[in-house]
Amino acid sequence: MASQGPADGCKPACYDEVLAFLSGILADGKLHPAEVASLAWWLSAKSLDAEASWPLSTLCRRVSRAMADRKVDPVEMDELHDLFRNIVPYPDHQNLYRDMQALFPLTQPPPDIIFTGRVFVLTGRFLSSTFEAFETAIRELGGFLSRLVTEDRLLTRAAP
Repeated sequence: MASQGPADGCKPACYDEVLAFLSGILADGKLHPAEVASLAWWLSAKSLDAEASWPLSTLCRRVSRAMADRKVDPVEMDELHDLFRNIVPYPDHQNLYRDMQALFPLTQPPPDIIFTGRVFVLTGRFLSSTFEAFETAIRELGGFLSRLVTEDRLLTRAAP
């Protein structure tokens, strides 16, 4: 079934937040009881309820029903997982983040990067490896690291 948006063009301000929350839950392709409990708490904190338009109405009702006994059984987990996949407008959740990544390098052809004697500043988190691994690689290639950004330093920023 294709994903659907809010009924009648009604888009509550939190609809994008709901999509982001559900996308995060679906990112690893598995649904965990703790994720359902967190979602139930979040929906309650946002004062969302079954009176909202679809899909929020169904989401609130089904999550509330699953959490009524404070545990989510395997059948409820499967039903919620299917519901989440129908709400989030990505047909391939396993590759959601891969498909959203930019193709690097942004310049074509890729520039030659000279490491020897250059100073690099690393910020953020890196998805493909650890911060320490990047520091080690830069040092092994003859580069230096700094925590201060200046005009003569190469800033390498990872995804937030």
